[in-house]
Amino acid sequence: MKFRTTFLLLLLVLLCAGAVYVLEQHTPSTEERARRSRYVLDFDGERIDWIRVQTTNYTVTAHRRGQEWVLTEPLSTRANVASVNRLLTMLEEWRRHETLRGSDLRRRDLSVHDYGLHAPRAEIAWGDAIASRIVRIGRDAPMGDAVYVQRDDEQDILAAAPNVWDAIPDQANQFRSRRLFEGSPLRTTRLEINRPDGFLRIARSPDGAWTIQQPDRGRADPGFVLDLIETLYDARIATFVSDQPGDLAPYGLDQPRVTIALTGPGDLLPQDLFIGNDVEGAADTVYARLGDTGGVVSIDRALYQTSLLNANVLRNRRLLALSPAEVGHLDIRAGAETVSLHRDPATEAWWVVRPARRKANAELVEALIAAWCTADILEFVADDVTDFTPYELDPPVFHITLGSGPHPSTELAQAVALPDELPEDDDTPPAPQRLVAVGLGTVDTERGRLFARRDDRNSVFAIDLQMLQRLSASPTYYFHHEVLRLEPDTIRSLTVEHDGTRQTVERVANGAFQPVEADAETLPAKEAIATVIETLQSLRAVEFLPFSTSALTEAGLDTPSASLTIRFTEDVGISQALLFGAPYEDIGRFATIRGQDILFILPADTVKRLLQDLHDLPAPAGSAPSEADGESEDPAPSP
Repeated sequence: MKFRTTFLLLLLVLLCAGAVYVLEQHTPSTEERARRSRYVLDFDGERIDWIRVQTTNYTVTAHRRGQEWVLTEPLSTRANVASVNRLLTMLEEWRRHETLRGSDLRRRDLSVHDYGLHAPRAEIAWGDAIASRIVRIGRDAPMGDAVYVQRDDEQDILAAAPNVWDAIPDQANQFRSRRLFEGSPLRTTRLEINRPDGFLRIARSPDGAWTIQQPDRGRADPGFVLDLIETLYDARIATFVSDQPGDLAPYGLDQPRVTIALTGPGDLLPQDLFIGNDVEGAADTVYARLGDTGGVVSIDRALYQTSLLNANVLRNRRLLALSPAEVGHLDIRAGAETVSLHRDPATEAWWVVRPARRKANAELVEALIAAWCTADILEFVADDVTDFTPYELDPPVFHITLGSGPHPSTELAQAVALPDELPEDDDTPPAPQRLVAVGLGTVDTERGRLFARRDDRNSVFAIDLQMLQRLSASPTYYFHHEVLRLEPDTIRSLTVEHDGTRQTVERVANGAFQPVEADAETLPAKEAIATVIETLQSLRAVEFLPFSTSALTEAGLDTPSASLTIRFTEDVGISQALLFGAPYEDIGRFATIRGQDILFILPADTVKRLLQDLHDLPAPAGSAPSEADGESEDPAPSP
């Protein structure tokens, strides 16, 4: 019995403690009660779902939709969020001055009539899914420093701050949103404008790039597009003309002059704005309508003028959508001549791979690519072109194709790599190639421009004439000026033939060069041999010339006047021979490398260093040493 009694007492204590806890949680503290006593309402605007304002002039009801508010009375439309939020803030911060108790009022024989609350100037109701409340606003206090209000069906009347009227609009339209379009420029995915000059459509791709789809496809300038869209979102309604206009003809909205449509992500239908006639007597405004079922409003005429902008203003003036770092190959074509260049991904070196295979002048090629990748369109000449012949663009005089990654021709791309340098086969899919091709046509020398077109566009535009001056269809234009590079240790022998003589020196066991056995009576010209080897380490041409059999004949290389043959150690190769032809003006001599389809000009001083005598004849027996062999003695003084 004692245990049971103890248990029941413990249970009772716990129940009492729980009741006290719950009561404390739901009973305002003294501080909270003091705070609430300073305000008219116990109000939290963040928690309500709807609010209704009824005055002697209008009744407006607004419902919350996420972070936005919409009006459901007197019509369904977007609400002016700022007006609604201003009212909510006022209700939260509405100060009370004093409380007139119902018992006191009855004792003094006063009623709601005496305070203007039997027919209040305004009623504000609000609520959520669970409950609703209402406050009525009567007349001003005699001294004008307060307004009388009554909450719900309470008997008490409060004297409250009169600034409530600052948050209650005079007209219902002040609760309506004056924005023409709802949303954000950064979330807009499409803009369409139908105007007298034609249809304009601009769309944003998933990667964020803006493209003009009509009147002609092309990249759009994102800065200009966003400026235009921001202008549309910033536009406001000047006046609400008619909510139920009936006949639209008087406003010019039966056949609108302009239609603007904005679409955002997830929108099933775009937001439409129809623009009609000018407002009579107000040249700075025009009639407009929001959507097919919206009312008639007036807007600033500047928005109408903005909608008439030339589509070219929005077009991206960058000629190519490639960065210089992306370009891995390019083809340059003029008539039947084509030059192909390829960047070796392993070494980043540039190579001419068609029609000849030779290392390219990387500085020249990269400067050309940088110029083309940063070139601007100076003028959009024509769109939707079906005949490019008048512009000399069918076919173009010059045609340049730039692409990302290796050259699409596997044979050309691998031509610069040794077999052991080729990439191993794997299952990794290749990155998609990006190609941009531009044709160049008629030259306008007077304006310093030429007509051009991109293969993926039906447009003609003008670009700077200097872009043409950077191109050549001759492969030799792009050749690296270094025609030969040798390592001294790989040279086994040198043979010079000129003026009917032949001299050969060969490396011996100690690494020095000696005349071959047939020239055993001679000595090696050590300084001359060192000069030849030093020159061969990096042999550079002044200029490359187009190669052909007739060109070799004209250069005197069908029967060379001199040659220098270099034989190598077995681990490097067999030999190479430089052939020298006729002189070229005062610059140097024509030259070629036997077995290679190249023709170039070497400087005169370089030729002189390469064609030196490799042998020195020994001095006759008993002859006095020359100054070159040592210092000579001074003659004896005369007696």
